[in-house]
Amino acid sequence: MSKSLFASKSFWFNALTAAAAILTAISGHAEIIPQAVMPYVVAILAAVNIALRMVTTEPVVIMK
Repeated sequence: MSKSLFASKSFWFNALTAAAAILTAISGHAEIIPQAVMPYVVAILAAVNIALRMVTTEPVVIMK
């Protein structure tokens, strides 16, 4: 059994992460997160992504 892409927590987490990055870039406030902290932010995002993938039990399909 598979589920819709839009029912995927991984999809929504990554979509929100991308939206936040794009909005930060176009707002001109790219210094919201200091450069020294950025590696930790990226590591946390990667860890959340890995955790979501580990709890995934069903494949997703683009069109359902």
